[in-house]
Amino acid sequence: MASSTGQFLSRTDHKKQRELDEARKAGTLPAELDEEGREINPHIPEFMAKAPWYLNQAAPGLKHQKNSRPAEQTAGLDQWYVRGQKAGPTATKFRKGACPNCGALTHALQDCLDRPRVKGAKWTNADIRPDEHLARDLKLKYDGKRDRFAGFDLGQHEALVAVKFKAEEEARRAHVHTQKLAELDAADAANAADGGGDARAREEQDDDGLRVREDEEVVAAREGGGTRQGAHKMSVRNLRIREDTAKYLLNLDTNSAYYDPKTRAMRDNPRPDQPMGTADDADAGGAFVGDNFVRHRGQTLELFELQQFTSAAYEKGQELHLNAEPTQVEMMNKLFREKKAALAASKQTAVLDKYGGEKHLQPVDPRLLLAQSENYTEYDRSGRMRDREGGAAAEAKVVRSRYAEDVLHANHTAVWGSFFDRATLRWGYADDGSTLKHSYSTGEAGRRAREIAAKTVAAGMGGPTRAEILASERAGADDGAPAADDEAAARAARAERAARVPTRTLYGIGEGLASAELDGARLQAALARERERQELADGGGGGAGTGGGGAQGGTKRGYNSMAADSVTAEDMEAYYMRKRRADDPMAQMADTVGDA
Repeated sequence: MASSTGQFLSRTDHKKQRELDEARKAGTLPAELDEEGREINPHIPEFMAKAPWYLNQAAPGLKHQKNSRPAEQTAGLDQWYVRGQKAGPTATKFRKGACPNCGALTHALQDCLDRPRVKGAKWTNADIRPDEHLARDLKLKYDGKRDRFAGFDLGQHEALVAVKFKAEEEARRAHVHTQKLAELDAADAANAADGGGDARAREEQDDDGLRVREDEEVVAAREGGGTRQGAHKMSVRNLRIREDTAKYLLNLDTNSAYYDPKTRAMRDNPRPDQPMGTADDADAGGAFVGDNFVRHRGQTLELFELQQFTSAAYEKGQELHLNAEPTQVEMMNKLFREKKAALAASKQTAVLDKYGGEKHLQPVDPRLLLAQSENYTEYDRSGRMRDREGGAAAEAKVVRSRYAEDVLHANHTAVWGSFFDRATLRWGYADDGSTLKHSYSTGEAGRRAREIAAKTVAAGMGGPTRAEILASERAGADDGAPAADDEAAARAARAERAARVPTRTLYGIGEGLASAELDGARLQAALARERERQELADGGGGGAGTGGGGAQGGTKRGYNSMAADSVTAEDMEAYYMRKRRADDPMAQMADTVGDA
């Protein structure tokens, strides 16, 4: 056995080491220290605290679990590739190893992006291009490689904001001067009604009108996208009004509609739980319902339908083009829809003329849709409907099984399994006593015929014969009592039959022994031999006898055990009476009856 330090320990040392570890885990002894003097948690498994052999670590610890490689230096947020910057001042003389075409030292002739010269800078020493700035390879992390705003110039954004504020200020000033101009027009109208005004007021009005026209040009530049003054073009982006709420502030839930800050787009509705209103409200600058709102309203759906119609017509061989011939496509689509509606109506009319049922297409009375009636019903606390008289809850329905019950077939008045024949140990029908399933019912006559047949078969078992059965039935049908000599003859016949051993109708039928006469003494001896043979077979012992007729058990047999021997009717009857039938559910009952 080896310890945590890698040294081999004997059984005694290993036992001491285990007791020491248990004491450290219990807190009775101080924890073990590593190479740096820090305590080691005693509950850390040995395979984690023990260092591999190739690290040559003497004491256990977790130093080998740490990443010993230095951290890789990656680019920060303020570092990006420099664009458009030159390496230094332009050279005045061609340098060896520079590009023969432009004279730059940072690329070769085949990589030169300057136009090909008739005589390059190598021979003319004129118009030498400056060296390009060779950007160093930035080591970016996963987020840095996918940063959409990497290298974004904040100065450009500040310039855009300044232009926006300037446009808003000019628009506000134009609005103020427009109001002043309206006030001056109202004052001029009032002076003209009074008989004229002074010249100074008219001069002030002209100056104000000139300033208002200048402000109107600024407003037109803001709304129209730009105005040209000489060679200068002023462009102002149509931004939202500062008083309006930003679309990304309408719903501050993080799982709401996504806002793309780069394109300033929010396609989904930020407030889907509120009513959207009408399309006119959204166009007028009302509630914001998402940028995709215009795709599902107005003539957008009509245009989409025309595009589908054009595609379907082109597949059928029609040369239609929505952009080239929009009027033709519109008329063709109108004719197609009319013909389609007429065809559907003709099909419906043909079906109704052939099969009828037009009354079912009529609209149903709304009063019938609610299934209301004047019948008064009451329900108890359990939800069951009460009867009309009062009060007592309706009887619970009888719960039936999942299988079909009380199914009568083949003219039977009782189901299969309603009768059990103890003589043959079989199920049957109770109406006619038949034990054959799916047999045709013969009624009471069939029952009497089966009883007579069973009694006739049982004649060999000591029962009356068929003639005696019929005679007794005829005698029972008569009102008078039987004669004395007939009773004496019947008693003598029954005593003679009792002296004989009955044959079993359940056994021996396959061998034709149903009508064989059996001797009682021989049958008892055969039953004893069969019982002994079965007991020996159950015990597994070998037979002791050597005679041919002796019962042999086990695997060892006598010398003459296989000698030919005749089988009598008593032997076959004893064999069938003692035969084991494991698959018969009434086997135990049959054995008990047979032994009795």
